[in-house]
Amino acid sequence: MDDFRGKGVQGMRESDIEFINESMYPLEDWEQKGGVWLVKAGKSSVKPNYFVGPRTAPFYCLHFILEGHLRFKQGDVEKTLSSNDLFCLFPGMTHQYSIADPTQPLKLAWIGFNGLQAADLLRQVGITPGKPYAEKRFCDTLQRLFNSIYRKVTVNKSEGMDMIVLLYTLFQKLQTQEPESDKIQDPYDLVYKSKEYMNLYFPEGIQVMDIIHRFGVSRSYYAKMFNKYLGCRPKDYLHQLRMKTGQSMLENTEKNVTDIALAVGYSDVYYFSRAFKKYFGISPLKYRDKCKS
Repeated sequence: MDDFRGKGVQGMRESDIEFINESMYPLEDWEQKGGVWLVKAGKSSVKPNYFVGPRTAPFYCLHFILEGHLRFKQGDVEKTLSSNDLFCLFPGMTHQYSIADPTQPLKLAWIGFNGLQAADLLRQVGITPGKPYAEKRFCDTLQRLFNSIYRKVTVNKSEGMDMIVLLYTLFQKLQTQEPESDKIQDPYDLVYKSKEYMNLYFPEGIQVMDIIHRFGVSRSYYAKMFNKYLGCRPKDYLHQLRMKTGQSMLENTEKNVTDIALAVGYSDVYYFSRAFKKYFGISPLKYRDKCKS
């Protein structure tokens, strides 16, 4: 375990609000062609007046709370977090965070990263813009992984494949650290809580496999229970949700088809239009014209 947890601030730079040690990773061009790459790593021991924001980040930044309590806000989400919890700053989203109990030490560690797979990797471990935090997920294994990443960053030279492997391993361990309380055993609860999850997160482009990973069940068992209680396949329910929402937006808003496609979880307007026409027998543009006439 790194001696930073529970100890002092030796070797750290002092600012008005914290003692901090942060290093940028010397990224090489070829590394940016991968699915995820490191931007920076750091750690801090904060002062009683610690307050960051409101501001936005240009990349993802995953923070681990090593000790103490922190008050976090991003978008419409507000949460007080504690030791071994973590939170993620999403690029372009306004955030702020501060010490929740100035009488107690607060120590943080973080990694900044980016890449085409970054959002998908976070979603696989249950972290999304709608729920940008996870509780009691940081453990000794993750501490050791962070220490390895941090040490390599402070050397100030590219570690190439080693760093990429460390990042993917960290996400894999985060996924396996999902608390048992999130694993729903009762099939009725599984179906209806997963349905609520779909209703909440379908705009983010989630798929059935994301739900299976989130709730820790097999695909065949989940499909069987979903059909038993709701009379349809999970895939069909998710598709219907997107189509019905898109239909309502065509009827009741002035948004263009591209914006509607993005709003219901499609990254490509062509695929949305094709799915809409197959579902309703009419293209989105013709459906809107029909509603107006």
